[in-house]
Amino acid sequence: MDSEAAFYKIKVRYIALLIIVGMILFFMFIGAICPSLGGPEKAVIAGLFFYALIALWITLNFNKYDVNYKKFVGTIPYDINWLEVIAVVFAIIILSLGFTELRIYILSTINPDILSYVPGSSTFYSLKDSPMAPFLNFMEFIIGVLIAPIVEEFLFRGVMLHRFTVKWGIRTAVLVSSFIFGILHADILGAFLFGVVMCILYIRTGTIIVPIICHMLNNLIAYGTQMLGTFAPKVSKAGTVTHIPNLELAIFLMIFSGVIIGYYIYRNWPRKYWVSPYFRKYDEEY
Repeated sequence: MDSEAAFYKIKVRYIALLIIVGMILFFMFIGAICPSLGGPEKAVIAGLFFYALIALWITLNFNKYDVNYKKFVGTIPYDINWLEVIAVVFAIIILSLGFTELRIYILSTINPDILSYVPGSSTFYSLKDSPMAPFLNFMEFIIGVLIAPIVEEFLFRGVMLHRFTVKWGIRTAVLVSSFIFGILHADILGAFLFGVVMCILYIRTGTIIVPIICHMLNNLIAYGTQMLGTFAPKVSKAGTVTHIPNLELAIFLMIFSGVIIGYYIYRNWPRKYWVSPYFRKYDEEY
């Protein structure tokens, strides 16, 4: 099938319906056959099932419309500037830290006692949560650092970017796919900018492998940050995590990282005549 014709036929809205119905049926099924299953175990199994649903939908559509997997994935160019790639990924992480610091500052300004409401519990499972805590934490790592980046890049930078390109053009496709990616994450603006940068990386390099690697790096650092917070929390006498927000630090982090990200996006923003990687002829380079 013609490369663009395949993505004319793939309907992205069906994935939302599949996820909603699939997850409802999943929890009904788990509740019926394993009523005593603990919350941590259900959460991990649900995470695996969630990404399995998306992967299944992508696979079925690719097979149905004869999408060329090799062309879709692409190959890493030999001349890629990895230093620039890693620098912009770290800039996005720093920007997210700045936004987080700013949110905490604003909340603490509105209500000075709000920090005392923040629980001091770990983001990782303990033996108090489940006797399978070590295994569950390992599976959370596998899901967050390995599975999620692969599936999400295939869906947002792969399927959605190409589908929206044939519908609205590549520039709008970058913005819309990144917006959808952003609203599905806690840090909406940070995730949106991350999505834009990942789209640009995919378009410029012609391979989904580069965004996947960057996504894995981003999630790995986020996971490591959570781990550091777990083993070295700041605890008050009341037993809650205390963090004194710093407005100057937040502003510095946002400006510093924002300049790097803004310059990268400005310099690499897709031209109107550019096409998504799967629609590109093999001798085309951007």
